[in-house]
Amino acid sequence: MKILVTGATGFVGSVLLPRLFVRYGIAAVSAFVLPGDRIPESWAGRGVRIHEGDIADSTAVLAAVAGKTHVVHLAGLISYWKGDRERLFRVNRDGARTVAEACLDAGIERLIHVSSVGAIGFHKDGRPADEEVPYNWPDSILYMASKHEGQLAVEDLVEKCGLPAVIFNPASIMGPGDHDPRTPHNRLYGLVSKKRILGSFMGGLAVVDVRDLVDLLCGALDKKGRNGERYLVVGANLKYSDVIRIIGRACGLKSRFSRSGR
Repeated sequence: MKILVTGATGFVGSVLLPRLFVRYGIAAVSAFVLPGDRIPESWAGRGVRIHEGDIADSTAVLAAVAGKTHVVHLAGLISYWKGDRERLFRVNRDGARTVAEACLDAGIERLIHVSSVGAIGFHKDGRPADEEVPYNWPDSILYMASKHEGQLAVEDLVEKCGLPAVIFNPASIMGPGDHDPRTPHNRLYGLVSKKRILGSFMGGLAVVDVRDLVDLLCGALDKKGRNGERYLVVGANLKYSDVIRIIGRACGLKSRFSRSGR
């Protein structure tokens, strides 16, 4: 088995690669990263073959995919700022299409495309969604739109060309090992642990532990899951007040909420 992991310097990649080393050996794993990306301590200096390039650059991606049997596509951009529109669609939509086309051209055995719950729709009455709920997020939420269009690009090649791909739609990924203080959950951890929060968002948040997601990715490499299927990856559906309470408890802090914030 020869595995390429895109977005390997991110949170999930920093947890996934060491697991792959144990299962398949370091020689079996390659990483696709942006030029200048900082390599996580979890796999820095381990002798991993590194391919550098833009995820939407077909020449760079084709060169990286060549000779591989499996690709785990993690590369993505999370941003809710409208000024990032061009970058969001280049990475999340064009990048997904470029990787999928390269995998098809190279004849890989399986592409594991890591999308987002934001690429699937939701029930407006608050009921939990499943994989078949039609996409219905507002066009103004560019992150969701870009992930949805990237997923559609992969599904189109599955349907029309027989691309062997399985799709995961993880919830907000949390857990230990994220080396980037700028990620949304690290900011939330810091906010709860260092400051007094006087309010909470209404509604809730679907979350998944990064270690559980990595377990599923490894299972997909071992042929679990059906090609062409999408799988929601959710550990729990929590109210925002519960998220704050749980993080606070882990930090040794007490949380109080009014009746409406229970």
